[in-house]
Amino acid sequence: MAGDPKLSALDVKVETEKGHVTLDGTAPDLAARDRAGSMALAAKGVQSVNNRIKVNG
Repeated sequence: MAGDPKLSALDVKVETEKGHVTLDGTAPDLAARDRAGSMALAAKGVQSVNNRIKVNG
């Protein structure tokens, strides 16, 4: 996510356990939140993503 200029400003905590990812934190808008979830799901070995990122604004 850090390599994506639209997501670099996100304040996100990523936790993983046995292929399951949880995202917590804040995003500037819904599009950034959704993109973070999509990128996490696309990572090798990820089976599911619980996107708990809140949108500021």
